Amino acid sequence: ADLFNDLYFAKTGISIGRTWVRETIMRHERGKLLRNKAIKHRIPPKLVRNAIWGMDTTVVADEKKFLHQVMGLIDHGTRLNLCLRHLRRFNTWTCLGCIFLAIGEFGKPKTIKLDNHPVFRSRLLKTVLGAAGIRLWFSEPGKPWQNGCIERFFGTLKAAMQGHVFQDQAQVLQAMAEFQCWYNLARVHQHLRRRTPVQAWLGIDPHLIPPKSVKWVSAWGGRLRGAILRN
Repeated sequence: ADLFNDLYFAKTGISIGRTWVRETIMRHERGKLLRNKAIKHRIPPKLVRNAIWGMDTTVVADEKKFLHQVMGLIDHGTRLNLCLRHLRRFNTWTCLGCIFLAIGEFGKPKTIKLDNHPVFRSRLLKTVLGAAGIRLWFSEPGKPWQNGCIERFFGTLKAAMQGHVFQDQAQVLQAMAEFQCWYNLARVHQHLRRRTPVQAWLGIDPHLIPPKSVKWVSAWGGRLRGAILRN
């Protein structure tokens, strides 16, 4: 307010007060919050399954501070977690192995989104997947949000892991299997209109088809809880 008055009062005869400035800032902040909320809760365009997969790796630490490499694959259209696998070695061969195991179970995608890790940029990976008719889509360096689905998936994984300690590699292997089961079968997704990824993958609307059975699940000391509906 003081700066505005110093700059413009002599020319225009108009002055403003601090209360007006505060109310103006609050009004614009409220509008910004509403716009951010609308963007956050916007339902993205519906994609068919196997149109785009997102792929990336993360690390999981055990109680001895040893870092375990974990690879994840997610289908953009249904948010189905296709692979969540602990890797003893992260290289092009193990990466291709995860992809082709997922293809054998779920079918072949048209496109896979990746970041710029040297393993993903390797000539062998490009050649093999190109021969299989799979297009590779690389995000720009330093822009992880361009591969947002897999990043969001890992965000959910890391949030569940807060304060939870894995003893060793065997427990990490078991924990990844439990998380994948919970995520795919029990956790409803807002952008899937309150369906689970498996329901979206199979084209099931749980609001129209009554469940035949309900199985309550709990893992990670109660951190992963929910109900698996068999429609």
